[in-house]
Amino acid sequence: MMQKEKSIEKKSVVAVSPEQIVFEEVIPGVVYEQKLIVRNVTTKSACRVRVDPPAATGPFRLVYEPSKAIAPGLEVWMSIEFILPQNGNRGVLDAQLQTGTYRDRIQVKLSTGETIEIPLIAHEPQPKVVFSRSGVLNLGEIALGSTVNGTISLQNQGPVSA
Repeated sequence: MMQKEKSIEKKSVVAVSPEQIVFEEVIPGVVYEQKLIVRNVTTKSACRVRVDPPAATGPFRLVYEPSKAIAPGLEVWMSIEFILPQNGNRGVLDAQLQTGTYRDRIQVKLSTGETIEIPLIAHEPQPKVVFSRSGVLNLGEIALGSTVNGTISLQNQGPVSA
């Protein structure tokens, strides 16, 4: 009789909160900030942490004072800032400007060899067009080769024009 292998998931020595940083409806020239917390969840040993910042040319910035090690039960706070440059000064952001979504990452590297990647995401205001219908859109039977017209209502509930 063969025994089933148990898959044991190795638990990290730190907890990172939040798991991703998201900035919604960003507008040019405003500095947005969110906190990121790295906590040592062990009870016996300190853990060294190194944080690799986002790309230097991007709109995200890491504000962090490196520490030698995080003692058991303690935590380190850092700030992630996002600033979308005013129109005309976006340079390397032009490719991301097409979608209105900006992405980067930071990496938290531990002395245990583990690396935790934190996605950084920012969204410019987007139109939110919704189909508002009362009941079902019924166009009846449509014969082969015929054209049928109907009316639907669309509403933009977003903060910018569609």
